[in-house]
Amino acid sequence: MEIFTFKVGRTLLVCGVLSVFMILSNQQVSAQIPVEYNTESGVDPTVLIQQYLVGQGVEVFYVTHTGQALARGRFWGTSNIGLESGVILSSGKVADSKGPNNLNGSSGVTTDFQNTPGDPILEILAGNGFASQDASILEFDFIPQSGTVEFRYVFASEEWHYWSTEDYNDVFGFFISGPGINGNFPSPAGFPNGSINIAVLPGLSIPPTYVSIHNINNGQYNTGNCVNCTYLVHNAEQSIQYNAFTQVLTARATGLIPCQTYHIKLSISDIGDGSYDSGVFLEANSFTSVGVASSVGYTHTQVDTAVENCNSANVIFRLSERTTEPFTINLTIGGTAINGEDYLYIPETIVIPIGQDSIPIVIEPLSDNMPEETETVTLIYNSSLCGEVLDTITLYIKDLQIFSSAASSGQDILCGDTIVLEAAGDGGQIPYYYSWSNGDTTASITVSPPNPIQYTVLVSDICGQSN
Repeated sequence: MEIFTFKVGRTLLVCGVLSVFMILSNQQVSAQIPVEYNTESGVDPTVLIQQYLVGQGVEVFYVTHTGQALARGRFWGTSNIGLESGVILSSGKVADSKGPNNLNGSSGVTTDFQNTPGDPILEILAGNGFASQDASILEFDFIPQSGTVEFRYVFASEEWHYWSTEDYNDVFGFFISGPGINGNFPSPAGFPNGSINIAVLPGLSIPPTYVSIHNINNGQYNTGNCVNCTYLVHNAEQSIQYNAFTQVLTARATGLIPCQTYHIKLSISDIGDGSYDSGVFLEANSFTSVGVASSVGYTHTQVDTAVENCNSANVIFRLSERTTEPFTINLTIGGTAINGEDYLYIPETIVIPIGQDSIPIVIEPLSDNMPEETETVTLIYNSSLCGEVLDTITLYIKDLQIFSSAASSGQDILCGDTIVLEAAGDGGQIPYYYSWSNGDTTASITVSPPNPIQYTVLVSDICGQSN
């Protein structure tokens, strides 16, 4: 271990020979200007679903929209709703969702589309006897690759907080029907066994708690009593117009039959009157149904590559549900790194056992003590339970660089003065760690020693190399 010594004390006026090491950088710093929240109304329904909503593992067809064109569209840009972009449906104009939130109380944003019908299924969901109107409904058929389909969303409304306990709150729902589903809500003729609403709060409550203003609020005027209000966000910022909105929630249907055809209806409307608009935001490309998903982690979570003598990659293959029989995954292994030479051998066939939903494999680099450029490992596998949809994982293996460090050089200071002592790592694998003899753990310390003293620092990288 290398010790860096800082001496103090020669005369009454000079308290020490201490050191300063300045680390300079010429790196240019660039900042991207945030994109302002915005919307586009009237997007073609098929484009809206296929391009802005559907993600991996879902085949979509027969897309329709019922309602005003101005009540459907897409959104993007900086906001406080927790979603960067996607599809928006509204009981008013989607363009009116743009902030600032300056229309509160009786002046809340309102678009009453005269003579625009509602949705009878939402009247059933509301359950208060009031009529539905100004409905905006997107529907389509889809084929999932797995037994689960899901997407992320946020519900927002001008009805919060002034009408939180009234009966004519706006309502929305996501209604799925198809093979194996027997629901309490109506469904299309081609899916005769009813539909279920998957816009529900997390948990296994029976009956499920539907997401609505009645079921999520903090009382009239946001003064209490709390009803599931931990899911509610008061809109104190200015990016969107709605008074409040939910946290980002996930709509999920499980127990589907892979490769079969299902129907979903995404619907929102005013209830009782056409006042005080609401909107539902659906995250871009989050409507997914992945048969075999994969994720990659590392021994040291702060490092995103495999490193010889330091960091291994852990690849997990996961099914949407537990298996009832062994499930085989065939891998095509490639890349510039050689299986069994540059990393411990991994098989080309792996099996998820009965009763489990995942299996890991480890990419552990083998050290050859020879300098090499960064190497790659590619794993190609079929992510679909219906046919063949190939997915590729690419991993990187790099050498562990020689580690060194530097510290401040000597400098006299006057009694009572302070000085900054700095240390810096170089090479090895970031992040670096610092352990000073005075207990500090930062790259620099500020000291004002009254007496002759010695400071030492141990500088280490995440792989355990140290000076």
